[in-house]
Amino acid sequence: MDKKKELIFKAKRNSKFGDQEYYIVAKDKKKISEEDLIVALQKAQTERMPAIFISPGELDKKAKECLEVWRNILKFDQIKSFK
Repeated sequence: MDKKKELIFKAKRNSKFGDQEYYIVAKDKKKISEEDLIVALQKAQTERMPAIFISPGELDKKAKECLEVWRNILKFDQIKSFK
């Protein structure tokens, strides 16, 4: 995939339970697959943090199932556009 259409970073958020760090993957794709989510989750787990996947694309059926299974450590946020 063209790296211009992908952004990976870490973010920290203050909460009642202390600072929480997130591994964030943003991809400009039309369809998000289970594999896309699993790769993001695996990278986040090596950093010992939950993952957030951001994209304007739609989740395919297996990706939706993956989100349900890993809902405590993997979140998806659909945005309008990267522009």
